[in-house]
Amino acid sequence: MRTVSPVFHADTLLIFTSPASQKYRQLRDNPRCCVVVGGFFGEATAAFIGATMPEANAPLRRIYATKLDGAYENFECGGRNAEFVLIKPIRIKG
Repeated sequence: MRTVSPVFHADTLLIFTSPASQKYRQLRDNPRCCVVVGGFFGEATAAFIGATMPEANAPLRRIYATKLDGAYENFECGGRNAEFVLIKPIRIKG
């Protein structure tokens, strides 16, 4: 189990994390995952969007920063060297 700070975006959960983290490596090795939000449980897949700072990902960066101001200064999560991951639900129960 890994804790994340997700932002809901286009029927997915948007997260970012350090490419050096165990969470990132495990998702890369096996992009099938589960998520628990409140009383809901979901099967999902991870899609890797790329680094947080390139201009191409500026819209995602703004979406995330609007919800969690200062998020990119969190160096435990990779700070400005982090990568975006979209968690796409396949099936939700709850």
